[in-house]
Amino acid sequence: MSLYVLSVYGALGVGSIGRELIPIVFKRYEANSNLKSGNKVTTKKKTDLNIKGYSEPIYLEEVQSILSNKLDAISIATKYQEDKSEKYEYTHLKTQNIPPFLTFEAYQRAHPTSNPVALRAVFDSFSNSLGGINSISPITAQERIDEYTNNINEMVRRLNRSKVLGLSAFIFVLLLLGFVDYLTIYHLWRGFFPEWNGFMDLPYSLFDEKVGISVLPKYFVWEIPDI
Repeated sequence: MSLYVLSVYGALGVGSIGRELIPIVFKRYEANSNLKSGNKVTTKKKTDLNIKGYSEPIYLEEVQSILSNKLDAISIATKYQEDKSEKYEYTHLKTQNIPPFLTFEAYQRAHPTSNPVALRAVFDSFSNSLGGINSISPITAQERIDEYTNNINEMVRRLNRSKVLGLSAFIFVLLLLGFVDYLTIYHLWRGFFPEWNGFMDLPYSLFDEKVGISVLPKYFVWEIPDI
């Protein structure tokens, strides 16, 4: 029985870690879906970059205006940080005068007139994440900005690829959680209620007076049985 019990604890531990991801992803997806540009209809033709996963099309002209900011990523992170206390630390670096992390809020304040949907897309492209992130190393961000300035297709490719990979990984996590839940229920049953037959004729057996959930406490194994 001890092997079953250990399996239950292991499955619960893995499941709890995976389930923490679900509300985070959905919250970020909802936040991105609610973004609106507020732009009025204009006769000026814009170039759609064909970036998927956002509430509105992402246009080349709007992205270029964001990338052309005179301040680099480190300057934005330093000038527009919310407070002067360090919320993140570079644990792998020991040098002095390390710039603070670049947050999405700071990036927004540095581009007050930019399309918020395009701004979110640009910031998301700094990392490989399904729902995007809210902070990143300004060094990494500046490397991406320089890369996109030379070739905007790199941003399009990175965003669309991260969405596909992220969605695939998320679906895999959901399938894995379903399998883990099955293992948890099975080992819980065989480890603590080995003689209970409530799963023999689902779903009716669960509500049967003789073998259903109501008689489950009678079958609980308090001690390891003698073999």
